[in-house]
Amino acid sequence: MSENEAPQGKRALAQIESDLQKAEEAFVDADNRLKEAERDRHTALDTINKHQMEFDEAVTELRQRSIPESKWRLQPGETKAPLVLQSENIAENVNVSGRPNLTSVTADKSVAAEFKRLRVCAQINGGDVSQM
Repeated sequence: MSENEAPQGKRALAQIESDLQKAEEAFVDADNRLKEAERDRHTALDTINKHQMEFDEAVTELRQRSIPESKWRLQPGETKAPLVLQSENIAENVNVSGRPNLTSVTADKSVAAEFKRLRVCAQINGGDVSQM
């Protein structure tokens, strides 16, 4: 056996060192990719949170502008409940003519009473109520 040959089953020190350097380079590369992926993940989560807050604000505004008796409008003192629009919510808001009601029954009655009051006032004052 010469000096350059390693005993059977053993690797040369230079080969071990070369493999160790390759493994270290692979580790550094993987570590850098992991750090970059963590930064990308953090950025993506921040973006998701930002859009979720925008969505929550839009839903809150829609809840405030919704029909007062609707099932998804928040009542005073309520916390944010899940937004669920069921078929009966839609059915309640369609009148006999098939046109959607844009107000609640209470608001509709209130407006009708106000128009009736205005007609009476106009008749008393001699106004033309045919345009009302």
